[in-house]
Amino acid sequence: MVRHKQPKSLYQLCHQWFSEYLCEKVVSVGYGDAARCNHALSNVRQRLRPFFIEHLPAMVRTTLLHDTGELLFHRAQLAGVDCDYGRSLLYLLYLLFTREVRSLKVTLCCYYGCRDMEGALRCIKKHGGSLERLQLCRSSLLRMDPLLFRNVLTSATHLSSLSVRNICSDAMLKLIGTHSRALRHLDIASSKQVSDAGIESLCCQVHVVDGVGMGANGIGVGGTSLMQPPPTSSLTVQEDYSSGAAESSMGCAAIPSWRDLRDRMRHCLGDDRGGGSSGGCGNGDDGGADGIIVASSGCSSECLVSVRHVLHPLCHTLLSLDLTDTSVTNAGLLLLLRKVPRLTSLGEYTVSDHFLRTTAGRFALTSAHTRKLSSTGAHRMTKVLPKLNSLTCWQPAFDIADLARMAFIRQVTYQTTALYCTISALHGQIGSK
Repeated sequence: MVRHKQPKSLYQLCHQWFSEYLCEKVVSVGYGDAARCNHALSNVRQRLRPFFIEHLPAMVRTTLLHDTGELLFHRAQLAGVDCDYGRSLLYLLYLLFTREVRSLKVTLCCYYGCRDMEGALRCIKKHGGSLERLQLCRSSLLRMDPLLFRNVLTSATHLSSLSVRNICSDAMLKLIGTHSRALRHLDIASSKQVSDAGIESLCCQVHVVDGVGMGANGIGVGGTSLMQPPPTSSLTVQEDYSSGAAESSMGCAAIPSWRDLRDRMRHCLGDDRGGGSSGGCGNGDDGGADGIIVASSGCSSECLVSVRHVLHPLCHTLLSLDLTDTSVTNAGLLLLLRKVPRLTSLGEYTVSDHFLRTTAGRFALTSAHTRKLSSTGAHRMTKVLPKLNSLTCWQPAFDIADLARMAFIRQVTYQTTALYCTISALHGQIGSK
């Protein structure tokens, strides 16, 4: 019987041909000096763009943006430095991207500080008000300018899915937590610049209130409570994007003297360590304060600092966060799971055996990856992750009989190094014979 190959539909054939034709055109136009390129960009924006927007529906333009962008990136990899990928992508965005497009994938240029990439991000900021799914990726491990990223986030306020693989940092996580209010899926895998501090900035914003002059239990001299304190200075921890910032790019706005504040806190803790209700550090919820440091002397007491953690809206909407190959430790993971109660997936991030054995609480994760999980860790996992239904275990250290305790798990994947070594040895023996 003769085998027949099902041909593509007429729409697929036309779509593929037009994507290749469009790729050739934007690449050929991109070559030349600056004056010619500026003239070509002006023609694209004023003449060609209205024609394409009028005759092509938003769904067709979305698929054209995706397929043509893939062709441009593949061609740039083959051509190397001879192909001006950033300029071609800029022409493509100005040609097809409008507010009706809901999904966009952009592979950024591998050269940091590329002006054409800045223009592409400005185009996304201008026309990306209706974006729901945005994927920004880069082939090389380079960071992204937080200022440009903030411009994109302030425009795309309806994002439900965001991918910033390889390029995410703590400063970008702070911006995501501040501006993305309905985010459900976030992918920051392979971003070594993400640490526990970035996870905290993603989940909440820290407010430090200087409470000098307040009485015991947060009551001021004038009889006002902590909810409505007397005239005090509210200190909000913010990012510093200035060129003279430190390497960590973490700064504070309007803070008079951190050294003086540190000395007063040390003096407070040294005098009132374990000092009951009138001194020491508290974790009460009065006025939304997570920590209040009070110095007392006899019958008089003074509230020095009130630290408030205000949760971002995405803590109530985020469902999956891919932390694979980042610098997040067990402390950051615990903070994330406590602040985001609906989180169900961490990607391929490895949950350590020590975390499962020492953590108290119940979390909503439905899939997890572990390494060298012990019998004690497997038993604790049934308590810590009661909703788990998919488990991938690398080099398991527990007995297979312990799986009887995990009746709620529907899928278990075992991956052992010893088995791989045995199979490799067998293949070597067969090959030698």
